Amino acid sequence: MLFGFLGTLVSGRKWHYRTVSGGVIISIIMAVLGSIFLPVFGGWYPNKYENTPEFRRDMGISALLPWLFLMGTLMAVRFAGIHLYGLTHLLGILLIFRCIPMPHVNFGMMRIFRWNKIICAAMIIATVGMVFFHG
Repeated sequence: MLFGFLGTLVSGRKWHYRTVSGGVIISIIMAVLGSIFLPVFGGWYPNKYENTPEFRRDMGISALLPWLFLMGTLMAVRFAGIHLYGLTHLLGILLIFRCIPMPHVNFGMMRIFRWNKIICAAMIIATVGMVFFHG
């Protein structure tokens, strides 16, 4: 959530945090059940939607920064030689979820795809490489 917020600061737009349909109840239930995916039940959304290249860029950047954070953290853990299977497994799962375009929840992939297809493809390749071919 923090890195999504930082991504919103790049634009001059006003943003708000919104949970998915069902609102905070779903988030509370998931937290009580111990879900690791609590942050994906909401996201940063601009107050006003537009159909402009600048708007798509701003949306893409707000989705790219959380992915960069996850990728950087996973790289740091792996290259530092820290062997915490649970942590690397969790980071890998979160990275994979960031690359799945889902119609009902925006994990960021569609925002990046609409902004820049080359960055989107590089993101998918880097995720697959980091998660599945880490040696």
